[in-house]
Amino acid sequence: MYRRLNPFVHNNKELLLKRRGRPQPGFKLLKLHKMFGVDFQGMEEEALELLKQVDASRQQWRQREGEGELTEYSMKIKLISWNVRGLKDQGKRMVVQNMIQDWKEDIVCLQETKLEGNVQELIKQIWAERWIKYACLEASGTRGGILILWDSRIWEGETLQVGAYTLSCKFRAQLSNFECHITSVYAPNSQVERRLVWEELPDVRGLMDGPWAICGDFNICRFPSEKRDCSKRNSAMRELSDCIEDMDLVDPQLDGGRYTWYKGDNHTTACRIDRILVSIEWNNLFNSLMQTTLQRVISDHVRIALFCGHWEQSKSYFEV
Repeated sequence: MYRRLNPFVHNNKELLLKRRGRPQPGFKLLKLHKMFGVDFQGMEEEALELLKQVDASRQQWRQREGEGELTEYSMKIKLISWNVRGLKDQGKRMVVQNMIQDWKEDIVCLQETKLEGNVQELIKQIWAERWIKYACLEASGTRGGILILWDSRIWEGETLQVGAYTLSCKFRAQLSNFECHITSVYAPNSQVERRLVWEELPDVRGLMDGPWAICGDFNICRFPSEKRDCSKRNSAMRELSDCIEDMDLVDPQLDGGRYTWYKGDNHTTACRIDRILVSIEWNNLFNSLMQTTLQRVISDHVRIALFCGHWEQSKSYFEV
């Protein structure tokens, strides 16, 4: 239960609702309190004035760039994808928690978690915030396992599909009408089994419309240039490329490094088997997309981040 923030709002609802026939600022501040856990009591006017200034700045940029168009100063999305190679060890979970706190991301997709059963208590050790929500694909013994975690202050999320090798969620931004879908993938190391993933992904795509991002460990690279000391493109590489092209997916350039997985102390084997793909709708929605590697810790896979430009919407939330 949330306590009342402003007695005037609760005792004078009829008067407030008469103004312009719509909910008034007091109700919006109460909604923001519930969403962000911020107490505006005694500072309602100051808080509203600040929010109005933020909104006025947003409106100015929209007018400059055109109604509903993408602008450099609208919504951001930061997506992290990481094969953590197991989360059963508490020390490892604490490292992941520290990493997440540093990233300040919106949505995190973790592959090869190797977790089974009820993971709710473990989630608290991975992202220690009360507003974190998650979806889970359990591991099969010591193989696989996927987690998608998100900040529910920013995103309203729901599990859309739990497959054999994929986990998909639908997201709706809390402060705009932007919606998207994200699928996290963990593909087996066997070419025969991977073909089941290439069959599963188009079925997942058929469940959704609009912007879609796919991230994870595909356990195969696309081109010889993505594998150290490789000069020949094999059938497994072509099968991944065919899957990507058949679904009309965009494969953003990877910055920060050529490879995402390393083997051995001297990294004699290295290749790019982790990636984030986006649909044409997602690619067209943002005027800036950057996929980049982050520092490698506690896993032989590096973390990948997708930084998206901004998506502008037209509604004013603090209009009076």
